[in-house]
Amino acid sequence: MLLATVLASVGVANPTAHWTTPYSTGGTIFSSPAIATDGTVYIGSNDNKLHAINSDGSAKWTFTTGDWVDSTPAIGSDGTIYFGSWDNQLYAINPMDGSKLWDFNTSSSIIASPAIGVEGRIYFGSKDEFFYALESNGSLAWETYIGNAITSSAAIGQDGTIYFGDENGTFHALNQDGSTKWTYEVDDVADTNKSILSSPAIDLSGNLYFGSGNGYCYSIADGVSAAVLNWKVGTNDRVDASPVLGQNNEVFFVSRDGYLRAVDQVTGISNWEVFSGDVFYSSPVVDSNGKVYVIGYTGFGENHLFAFNSDGTKSWDTNNSSSPLSIGGLVDSSLALDSSGNLFFGCYDKKVYAVNVGAGLADNSWPQFQRNNKRSGAWPSFTISVIIEPNGAGEVSGAGIYNPGASATLNVTSNTGDGYNFEYWSNGQTGSSNPLVLEVTSDLTLTANFGLVAHNLVVNAGTGGTATGSGNISHGEDSIITATPSLGYLFSGWSGASVFDAASMTTTIQMTQAQSVTATFSPLQFSLSALAGEGGSINDVNGTYSYDSNVSLIAIANTGYAFSNWTQSGAGITDTTASTTSIRMDRNQSIQADFSPLNYDLNITATTGGVVSSSPPGSSLPYNSLISLNATPDPGYYFSGWEGNGIEELNSSTTTLTIFGNQSVKANFAEIPDGNFVLQLNANPEFSASELT
Repeated sequence: MLLATVLASVGVANPTAHWTTPYSTGGTIFSSPAIATDGTVYIGSNDNKLHAINSDGSAKWTFTTGDWVDSTPAIGSDGTIYFGSWDNQLYAINPMDGSKLWDFNTSSSIIASPAIGVEGRIYFGSKDEFFYALESNGSLAWETYIGNAITSSAAIGQDGTIYFGDENGTFHALNQDGSTKWTYEVDDVADTNKSILSSPAIDLSGNLYFGSGNGYCYSIADGVSAAVLNWKVGTNDRVDASPVLGQNNEVFFVSRDGYLRAVDQVTGISNWEVFSGDVFYSSPVVDSNGKVYVIGYTGFGENHLFAFNSDGTKSWDTNNSSSPLSIGGLVDSSLALDSSGNLFFGCYDKKVYAVNVGAGLADNSWPQFQRNNKRSGAWPSFTISVIIEPNGAGEVSGAGIYNPGASATLNVTSNTGDGYNFEYWSNGQTGSSNPLVLEVTSDLTLTANFGLVAHNLVVNAGTGGTATGSGNISHGEDSIITATPSLGYLFSGWSGASVFDAASMTTTIQMTQAQSVTATFSPLQFSLSALAGEGGSINDVNGTYSYDSNVSLIAIANTGYAFSNWTQSGAGITDTTASTTSIRMDRNQSIQADFSPLNYDLNITATTGGVVSSSPPGSSLPYNSLISLNATPDPGYYFSGWEGNGIEELNSSTTTLTIFGNQSVKANFAEIPDGNFVLQLNANPEFSASELT
């Protein structure tokens, strides 16, 4: 394990065969390999098939088209394989079983490799002189007539601009809607064909590098409205293979004159050039140590895989190393290098090779044809995507496409109108920073998690009851509130906003903000009927009273009477023996003030000559009672009259007296003179005594 780690970091002294397909593809291979994340290798062949090869070199599946497959496959983010064929079709293939998902027909052969944008669109040119953009479902997004056949595979810039060349020497920049941004015409050079078969490489500053059949390698900048030439480097023959970028700001490209060249990215000044043999279309590849690999035909049937150090010195040559590898034919297939240091290419001998070179692909903007092993041809960038959870709870700005190592700032805006607040990041980030500042080192799909705001609900109760339902309630929730009247009270209603049914004791309130509601109650009403018994009166208290109110009661005795007590149908009088008291109104009440007459003494006396009697006797006689008086003279005496108050007939020996207080009466008698008689008359009310004498 340690040895493998060391080899991977510094590169091996000599390459070793990883595998060669133990079977023939049945046709010459011009296509370049694309490598999926699971190690599966996809490559086209002139046996009219796309081949899927397992990571150990065994066959996985094949898909048959109607003609040669020179187009290099490109692998989408979901694993779908896209490629063109000489049968005029662009295909989308299921990576699991090689079944066709869809195809798209053009009017001529498709040799260029498709490029895949970050939005999932597939971009490619055809020999029918049109450039196409397809949606991931195979539908046409747009097409643009170029006017010349297109063999160059497109590259996509950071802002989505699509770059490619045509076979008449025009380099194109198209906007994402297919409109022309600008074009650049390469130089006319005598005795050359200025066609652009090379595909562009793009550096982190947006500079473009491509070769032409006129023998030049170009560097141009996108000036928005026009291309700006940075430099051009001339060779002695065509530059059809696509340039790649090194680790030290250099551009590597090969020419049909047999040389691999390294020039400065900024100036175009040559760093070095070495003989690599005849290279037609095979593009070099750069490893993580800056070493560049290229395959060339050196004559006499020999095909060499070279490794050159970043300074141009040769590291090894398969035909001269201690572990020689035999390459059975010319190689037009551009090289692909995986993270394990395995170098892949197809060959004229109809086989696919995997050679271990000990170091993985360089981590720079464009180290191989179509940039990466998926051959997407897209800007060397990372995409930051943000998932809003739950959907619609807010927005995040700052997502998008970034250069490796760039700083991204994500700002979160919560949808507070619907009650959401940002809470935390997940799916690759933690915490709740807002804004979130990231160094972009990989594709990221983050989740911004939002939660509903909890609003404070205060449920109050007025006098006469209780209310429940207070608490912190999630936004938008229908919270239950309940009012309970106390004994003797009725629920009157709710006051406050958003109550669903203000007249119901149990109802709901929709919480869209902090709220305070109050349950109000009203006391029950009870009647009071008050009477006064004989001998007195009471204050006027008859009427209707609220529950639990106290009504003052005052009993007033008439002259000669005393208050006795209160009688009632229920309960609630504070003191039933007090003339001044109160009654608690907790029910309908009927009361009466009772009075009793006062008792007085009657003192009855008589003068000499007779006796007097009363009925009843004269002690403790009730007020206003009627007393019978009878005066009886002794022999020789006669009754002469009464003295005192309240006597009905003062001159009648038998009369009545009304008690109104302590009273004294006296019966007077007089002696009858000798020899005389007295006629004692008791008057009948209908006659007078004079009428009877």
